Amino acid sequence: MENTKVSVIVATHNYGHFITEALQSVQKQIYTNWECMIVDDGSTDNTQNVVQYFTEKDARFKYFYRKKSTVNQARNYGIAQSSGAFIQFLDADDALMPDKLAKQVDFLQKNPSADVVYGGAWRFWDDATNELEEEKQLPTCGGVGEELLEFVRVCPLIHTVLMRKSIYEKNGKLEEQLIGAEDWEYWLRITNNGSRFAYEPEAMVKVRRHANSTTQKHWQQMYNIYLMRKLFQQYCQIPALYTLNNDLMSKNKEMLVHIALEEIQHKKPNAVGHLWKTARLHQKIRPYLYLFLAILGFRKTIQKLIHISFLH
Repeated sequence: MENTKVSVIVATHNYGHFITEALQSVQKQIYTNWECMIVDDGSTDNTQNVVQYFTEKDARFKYFYRKKSTVNQARNYGIAQSSGAFIQFLDADDALMPDKLAKQVDFLQKNPSADVVYGGAWRFWDDATNELEEEKQLPTCGGVGEELLEFVRVCPLIHTVLMRKSIYEKNGKLEEQLIGAEDWEYWLRITNNGSRFAYEPEAMVKVRRHANSTTQKHWQQMYNIYLMRKLFQQYCQIPALYTLNNDLMSKNKEMLVHIALEEIQHKKPNAVGHLWKTARLHQKIRPYLYLFLAILGFRKTIQKLIHISFLH
């Protein structure tokens, strides 16, 4: 009999206050042939107690506790424990719409040449309004190779995707050392390796925006994207993707300078460290950064940067 089970992979760390909604969204799926692998990545809150409610009532939920690592290490571990033919990622603070799995499993079964299918997303804020707003800044392309050029600019959100487990087995694990943009690197990697993507707009998910989400940490988010692009540049073999990625790397570096200087001006936490990391990417302009700071009167900041440089 053909295996049509979906393995939902939930990696979580200290999201006990959010994970109930995520797991309920799995439980409410119209498509019922699923298993949910919950990998607790070293949580110190009430996550285990919250998850226990689900594992005791529904054997399709499986809980694993691990020492704190990275989100992709937790995801890879969850996949290693899974038995499904399809992989669905889900962050513990987000949710799936009830027909998400049904629509995408049906699509992949009817389109055997497609390796990955992804859809759209609704954005909602962590407040009492519960208002949904369609996420507009997402790709809508399909195909293979250069047809997926749009992925270099913006990638599918990780839980909008349903992919065949065979693709994971062919392309290897998710990169475990990247912190942020780690899923983006994976979509680019399998694109580079010839995987075929399809876009199914009606299969939707919900994306939570809150104070702790990485999308709220502007400099760190931009830096993570830069590191992801740098890694992708090392192995990209598709000329159009390589060229665009190289151009965007340069723009990322410029943005990091602007963001870091704004943080210095507004005396944001970690601003000096961010500026130092940025300066290391711009060896030639480092003296000009110091001069700019001197003109603005940030002499103590310059002293800290020079001190950090000696430590490195």
